[in-house]
Amino acid sequence: MKYTRHFGGVIRNQGVPSLSNDCFTIFMNIVHLEGSINGLNNFKIKAKDTSDFYKYDVEIAKYGEKLNDLIKGLEPNELLQKLVSDSYSS
Repeated sequence: MKYTRHFGGVIRNQGVPSLSNDCFTIFMNIVHLEGSINGLNNFKIKAKDTSDFYKYDVEIAKYGEKLNDLIKGLEPNELLQKLVSDSYSS
């Protein structure tokens, strides 16, 4: 939830960033994917001593790949700056 926490802090302190529709979609997809991964990890922890323990790994990995495609290895502050910059250049 690294990106979600950072984005939330920026919104609390500076207000909602002005993003293009495409950049806002990326922004929200990141928040959604991090929340989904967090939820699946919580289910996995609850299933610790059951046969279902490993079934969550495939979905977690799939969402993790999608998240990595969106963040492109950037730290949260760099990514948000890039999204804002891309919004103004479009």
